[in-house]
Amino acid sequence: MIIRTAVLTFYLLSFPFEINLHAQVETDLMNQIPKEINGWISDNDDRIFNEETLFDYIDGGAELFISFGFSKAVNRTYYRNNQPDIIVDVFYMNSSSNAFGAFSHSVGKIGNDFGMQSQTAEGAILFWKGKFYISILAYPETNESKKAIEQIAQKISDAIIDNGEFPLVISKLPKDNLVNESIRYFRHYVWLNSHGFISNENILNISQETECVIAQYSKGSSDANLLLIEYKTSEEAELAIEKFINGYDKRLAAKNIIERNDNLWVGIQKLGRYFVGVFNCSSEKFANELFSLARQINNKIE
Repeated sequence: MIIRTAVLTFYLLSFPFEINLHAQVETDLMNQIPKEINGWISDNDDRIFNEETLFDYIDGGAELFISFGFSKAVNRTYYRNNQPDIIVDVFYMNSSSNAFGAFSHSVGKIGNDFGMQSQTAEGAILFWKGKFYISILAYPETNESKKAIEQIAQKISDAIIDNGEFPLVISKLPKDNLVNESIRYFRHYVWLNSHGFISNENILNISQETECVIAQYSKGSSDANLLLIEYKTSEEAELAIEKFINGYDKRLAAKNIIERNDNLWVGIQKLGRYFVGVFNCSSEKFANELFSLARQINNKIE
């Protein structure tokens, strides 16, 4: 249990907050996965956790899944003599956007060996597909356990019929100079700080009704973080910008790009019902370039 919590916490960013979400339980995927694989056996009942009990299992990582909403998490442990335990956690996330969102906050190189996207490291496989986020851990890794967790991952991936879709807001990120592994999708304001501090408050009226994505951009010696928030209406976006200016820096009311005391640049723009923010930008020129790219995409979609 100590190893499992430590490894998962390494892969997930987490911040403390509380949120109450309820969702319909999905058909049980785990009934389709055998309880004996390559000599590993699971002879105990699967453990099931909800939003009230998840902290008891993965205190330090539960906030991420609760912020996206999930109906349940199912844990199964496989045992084999003289081999590490294989710990399988399947999160029923209610939508593919939620599953992608949870996965997007993992830290590592993204591949597509399993599901829609996956990350593989020593003793660990993480992936998402359809409405499910899956974590499979076996540490320390052996040659036998590596093969076993790959087989389990493939069986789970094959059992999920629906591939799922990426959140539409992801397609509205400028592609030029985007660091793909840095994309973080969220619908709770605490994840604003995924790539550097912005605020500990809900300074942009983020709710479960907003679609948010933040990502890193790099071009030569220029770097920046770009935040894109989709609101239901243009009026909601306008109110959010007013609140942001009053709470962050009132100079943004007169000029949409400003230089901070640390010689980094911050900029904001409203594009229809979208808020676009550039943070920790190394130059005013690069901030303007990102805004120009964002406008081009917005003009095609809106």
